[in-house]
Amino acid sequence: MIHIEEFTFNMFQMRCSMVWDETGNCAFIDPGCASKAEMDELLSAVSSKGLKPVCIMLTHGHFDHILGTAELAGHFDGLPI
Repeated sequence: MIHIEEFTFNMFQMRCSMVWDETGNCAFIDPGCASKAEMDELLSAVSSKGLKPVCIMLTHGHFDHILGTAELAGHFDGLPI
């Protein structure tokens, strides 16, 4: 079963999704986190669910969709994008 949690981030109210399966592997889609509070919200969701991030997926390159990509990839030791 696939689970999806959605977050609304940045000044453009961009939708970021976190998807995971029964193994606990998760992926981030369009991590547009523009502030520490937004990144903390996303990281807290990962931690509270005991998930293992495996990749970041971007639907396109508009800046509001990719704002948190580098920080998120670095936080998880070079998570592939």
